[in-house]
Amino acid sequence: MKDSIVICHPFAGSATIRDAQNSIVILGVQQLRFEGCKDVDVYTHCTSHPVIERSTSMRFSPYPAFVHSIEKSQPSLHDKIEDFNWLRRQHSPNWTLIDPETPNVLWKLLEDPKHPLHDALTHVPQ
Repeated sequence: MKDSIVICHPFAGSATIRDAQNSIVILGVQQLRFEGCKDVDVYTHCTSHPVIERSTSMRFSPYPAFVHSIEKSQPSLHDKIEDFNWLRRQHSPNWTLIDPETPNVLWKLLEDPKHPLHDALTHVPQ
């Protein structure tokens, strides 16, 4: 998957995403794993620690409320990433958190019924 936006309705299960590049993933799951990914923005409600393997420049943020309301009975661990290729005590350089207060042009397009989804796709970084 390259230069893509994936929006998935929340579900009670696990997801593995492999070899994604320069993409946005919006996903609510119990378990989440990324393998061989680079430059991916992840908006998730994950009830276990998300895992990255052989991945770089990963950015994580909470699942956006406008996509779908999520049952909050279990807290999201979207910010508790486990990097299986980084075994040191220091924070892994392979992932960061996205400030949820940062304005996002893509969200405005997705929320606006006047703009079709293909207009939103033109705002994915090249």
